[in-house]
Parts: sequence; structure tokens; C-alpha cells
Amino acid sequence: MDIRVAAFKALRETYAQFQALSETKFGDQSQTAAEKLTASFATFKEVPQMPESVARAIPLIEKQVTEAKQSRDIARLNNALQRLSDGYRLLWEEDEKTWKEYVARVYADFSSAYMGVEQNRFNIAQIAAASNEPYVDDVKFALFKLNRRKESQQQQQLLLDKLHHVSEAFLRLNRAHVELTKQNPNWDDVVAQLESIQTLLEKKK
Repeated sequence: MDIRVAAFKALRETYAQFQALSETKFGDQSQTAAEKLTASFATFKEVPQMPESVARAIPLIEKQVTEAKQSRDIARLNNALQRLSDGYRLLWEEDEKTWKEYVARVYADFSSAYMGVEQNRFNIAQIAAASNEPYVDDVKFALFKLNRRKESQQQQQLLLDKLHHVSEAFLRLNRAHVELTKQNPNWDDVVAQLESIQTLLEKKK
């Protein structure tokens, strides 16, 4: 898990460097961008239990990263970064399935266990006193448990939304790369896409 986290953080740092590169119109940032790209790929390769679809792509990614680092050409750097991000996307698509299954199972187990706790395990007087609803204590207790389950479901949805945000971020990365392939790319659009990714991934922390 730690290696996977480190890999995705390395990719984020690489894109941050490419954003600085675009803002300075390439210039002296090419060497640093190439180093970040190489470091990100090195971390990516260390991810354990790599899905077969990702493992097959590694040789081509490595070839493009090596060529881009040697040339320091912005077009090659961008192509290598696009290829690398595609590898990360493939990895995420596999990981996302696992995470969604895990989140669903954890919250389903919690909900089942919590709703099954008997009434005598709770302080009914305290629950009743905290409620302003005009119901008898038994009904107030039932509502209390239902509200807790609803809160749990909301937390589950929040986590699922965050997983979806990562998928959306990869789509926005692709849009930035498409713009960079143009003969006269709109740098403002590229930077805007990268900044929107940062905003997206910072939602509801």
C-alpha cells in the first residue's frame, strides 16, 4: 500500500513540475521535469502485484521516458508523461474496483453489526433526552439507530466520491495532453486543466 501511495504522489509531483515548465515556457525547467518524470516512473515500476495490462505497458513507457530524458525536448517529455499517466490510469482502474468493494464491505458489515446491537446495550434515557421528537422512548431509540446508519451511508458515499474524483482527474490529464499535442497549444488551457485537478482532489478533505 505504501508503495502505491508513493507512486501516485510521485505522479502528482511530476505534473506540478510540468505546470511550472509550461508557465516558464520551457526554459531552464526541462532538466527538472525530466528528473521528476524519471523518478515517477521508477516509483511506478516498484508497485507490487502489478496488473497484467499495466505490466505489458512498462517496456514502452520506459523507452519513451528514457528518450525524453536524453532529449529534453518538450514534445517528447509530454509524450512520455502521457504514456506514464496512461500506465497510472490502468493501475488505478484495477485498484478502484478493489477499493469500491472494500468500502462497500466495511460499511455493510458495520451497518449490520450496529443495527443488530440490542436496546439494553444503549443508554435509552440519554438518547430520549437528546431528542425533541414527540415519541415514546422506543421510537426515539429506533430513530437514533436509523440516523446513525444514515450517517454511515453518507460517509461511505463520501469515500466513493473521492474514488471517482481520481478517475475524473485522469480524464482531465488526458485533455491537457491532447491540448499539448497541438501545433500551438493553449498554455492557459493546459494550466487550467492541471489546476482543476488539484481542486478536484482537494474536495471534501
